[in-house]
Amino acid sequence: MQRRKYRFRILNASNARVYQLRLSSGQPILVFGADSWLFPKAGVVKSFEISSGQRHDVIIDFRNAPDEVFLENIMSQSSGRKGDGVDPSKPTPLLKFVVRGTAVTDDVTIDDGTIIRDQWAPISDNEVVATRSFEFDRSLGAWTINGRFFNPRRADALPELGTTEQWTFENSSGGWWHPIHTHLEGFQIKTLNGNTPPFERSFNSDLVNLHGGEVAKVLVKFRTFTGPFVFHCHNVEHEDMRMMAVNDPRPVGQPSPLDGETRIDPDVSGVVPDCTELEDEQRIYFNAAGDLDRVNRRGVGFPECEFDINKRGNQS
Repeated sequence: MQRRKYRFRILNASNARVYQLRLSSGQPILVFGADSWLFPKAGVVKSFEISSGQRHDVIIDFRNAPDEVFLENIMSQSSGRKGDGVDPSKPTPLLKFVVRGTAVTDDVTIDDGTIIRDQWAPISDNEVVATRSFEFDRSLGAWTINGRFFNPRRADALPELGTTEQWTFENSSGGWWHPIHTHLEGFQIKTLNGNTPPFERSFNSDLVNLHGGEVAKVLVKFRTFTGPFVFHCHNVEHEDMRMMAVNDPRPVGQPSPLDGETRIDPDVSGVVPDCTELEDEQRIYFNAAGDLDRVNRRGVGFPECEFDINKRGNQS
């Protein structure tokens, strides 16, 4: 690395691991964007949490850095349930920067407080026309939202385009953590456990990580895009085991075809036309561990013909 400022876009592509990132040199990190948005202004942090699917835009200034600097993780984690807690005394080095040469003077001038988006404005409570609550929990070995498994033919939220809503995300699944991600439209976190969110989560985002028992209230504007879209836990095992719901924003007066019964274009529903109807019975995948020949697909969000042995052959 030259002794200058560098911009990095950091993605947590882990399926379940959560990181708390810092620099071994102890210097601050300049954060100026998260997920798909730039912040209205840049700000400095000593460390920041980044959960599955989250992205951060940061600047690291190496002008006065030592010859070797490590990007470190100080969030220990012994299982896929959650992080075990931040422990600055036990850092894990993730990335080594080798810094050489003399300081470069013609670098980009972005510092703490630099205005980046002067047209940004927070969403006002006065804009809210509806409120919705979504509880993230578990049932029978799988994961639920408001007590229901994912069904691609059922809309769980029907916002009107051009309106603003307040959504409450609540983690009721014990000690498990759930990084909740919305597709297409982002949101602004109003409160996290009743408190103002940290600087790096104070602006537009499309993901909020809920620790055990946490509650986030977010404000979301539905602009021009008609659904359906999904929102889900970004822990890969959780979303694969049905912790997902459908959000179907529509123009005023336009009904959603996702009523749980109507056969619709398979390109929209993701369900091929000759499959049996989905059901919401509280069932789970397998009759016996590893017995894929006798998979019971009812109530799991996929039609029985998806794994029909006569049609598709033995599954391995």
